[in-house]
Amino acid sequence: MEEAGACAAPWCRLRPLLPPADGRTSVGRKERPIASSNRALVKLARWLRDQRSDSGCSYAELAARVGVHATTLQRAASGQSVPSERSVRAYAVACGASVDTAMDLWRQARRGRLRMDHPGSPAEGR
Repeated sequence: MEEAGACAAPWCRLRPLLPPADGRTSVGRKERPIASSNRALVKLARWLRDQRSDSGCSYAELAARVGVHATTLQRAASGQSVPSERSVRAYAVACGASVDTAMDLWRQARRGRLRMDHPGSPAEGR
């Protein structure tokens, strides 16, 4: 029996998380600042970036763990638009982070986008 929030997708069965063999603490080039009027999206993007930083892995390494393209993960953490649920879930799984937390942040970012797209809509009261 799976625990609540556990991912049942085939790409969730991963190799164990291991620190980089060469002792790196920083990976790749510096990411661009997150610029969005959707505060929940900014929070999601920051959280995703923090998880990757904590994992010590590059986007390519994370992508290999979950079978998605590195660009998909980069876009998910860019803060330019609300990423797909699948991308956020894969990102969290690849980093060994809480999928439940990732999904909560993703839902908040989606609601923020809906409020921006449709001011005064019922989604604003949720």
